[in-house]
Amino acid sequence: MAIRNYDSDGVCIDDLPDHYAHKAAVLRNEAEFWEKEVEPGVFDAVSDTTFALYRPYTKGASSPYKFMCRTGAPYMMRHLPWYLDLDNLDEEERYYSDHVIQSTHWSKTAKNNNA
Repeated sequence: MAIRNYDSDGVCIDDLPDHYAHKAAVLRNEAEFWEKEVEPGVFDAVSDTTFALYRPYTKGASSPYKFMCRTGAPYMMRHLPWYLDLDNLDEEERYYSDHVIQSTHWSKTAKNNNA
């Protein structure tokens, strides 16, 4: 396998709850990252900065010269906001959603759901 400049844990999508309002969008968005397995448990896939490890002296996610991969089991994580019931947020999650300024794609999506 080629030396990678940027690695990220794979994100679990096989256990998303049905109550998550954007489950179908997440499944569509993430499906492509599981298509090209380059060796057991390693997928050739672009990644963002949800959780990433960078080789020293690389330009990170903005570098057009990098190789990227995502890991499969057992090195995976859960993107916890995808497990929220957006219609029944607790006080802390509602506060965050109402006050987030610099947001990611998914936090903007959640905020729009609560508008």
